[in-house]
Amino acid sequence: MKHHGQLRFFRFACLIWVGMMMTHPPLGGAVEIERLHVDHKENHYFILASTLVALSPQQVHAGIVDIEHLERLSSDIIDSRLIERKTKNRLIARMNLRSCIMVFCLERTLTETVIIKDREIAFIITPAKNGFRSGWVRWKLLNSERGTRVLYTSELVPDFWVPPMVGPFLLTGKFRDNTIEVMERLEQQHTPKAKEGMEP
Repeated sequence: MKHHGQLRFFRFACLIWVGMMMTHPPLGGAVEIERLHVDHKENHYFILASTLVALSPQQVHAGIVDIEHLERLSSDIIDSRLIERKTKNRLIARMNLRSCIMVFCLERTLTETVIIKDREIAFIITPAKNGFRSGWVRWKLLNSERGTRVLYTSELVPDFWVPPMVGPFLLTGKFRDNTIEVMERLEQQHTPKAKEGMEP
């Protein structure tokens, strides 16, 4: 029973991606996390973050909605696929993830509905045996003198109990690293050298 509980908690740690990605050391780009807050209530986890990145809103938007190449944004995404295009701005996507903590790794598949607007993108988890009872992620892109202010909000409901004293602490650290990796990889994609070597 104890081992089963530890495995479930590890699943939670490995499934933090959900629209963001997992841990990667900072790369030294022009990314600034202005605010990061994680809260929980009755096993619902809420994330609110604000980040500045030296890219235009159009560049950030293009990277996030490039469903067939989301592995370019995170070392934990094995691959991502467009499953169905419901309408022009409503898609079904599937992502295969491999997340690691120390020497332990876990692979999971997430199916999500992606809703795309000019300055806002939402990912809504399809409930399945993927570690979540429900969940959603929303990215909002605002103009900034330094490029783009990315407002990120999320609500995640894992399908197992997580110790309330540990969950928010774990999420905060992982999410900070996730944000840095995603935004800095976006910046790298828009350097002249990266554009030359990037597949169409």
